[in-house]
Amino acid sequence: MWLDDHQYVQIYLVGCLVAFFFYLFRVAFLSSLGWITKANIARKNLDKIKTPDTSSFTDKIMTYGLIILLDVALSWISVVMGLWQMFVLLFGVVRDIFSSAPEEIKLLRFPLKNNQDLSREAVWAYVVALNLKTGTEWNEGRFRNELNEIAEDYPSFDRISAIKILEGLKAVDPDSTKWLADRVNIIIDN
Repeated sequence: MWLDDHQYVQIYLVGCLVAFFFYLFRVAFLSSLGWITKANIARKNLDKIKTPDTSSFTDKIMTYGLIILLDVALSWISVVMGLWQMFVLLFGVVRDIFSSAPEEIKLLRFPLKNNQDLSREAVWAYVVALNLKTGTEWNEGRFRNELNEIAEDYPSFDRISAIKILEGLKAVDPDSTKWLADRVNIIIDN
């Protein structure tokens, strides 16, 4: 057979087969890891305030199909890259387990990772509070713009409720949240 004469083609084709099955294994592994670390719940919560994906179902299928095709075409390279990706993710999980975070940060992360029924308003408030506790400077304009963008994407989003939840988390000076609420009221009224 002609494959016997072309060892490199044979190695490449075996690599393509291994890459395809390794891709399936990697998807299952990453999904399991997300479930164990509750990253899937955090992702669902964060998706609540993300701009909605407007691409069609066929576009998504084409994109994933192209990714799988490229992964298989890269053969052994994609296997090595996939192993590296899995190592980095596992190392990150171990690092997160053994690193110490202040109690305030843990308290803010807990609902995002454990309560998939959080409202959009609560998710926004927890994310802002986490950002502020980890060193992001308070910027009324930026947070007001975020509130307005989310309200444009999701008309049921209650900006005043989100600000009240943020105020309840005590991550921001009450005067700052009052200022933000006043500006949001002006925007809503106009």
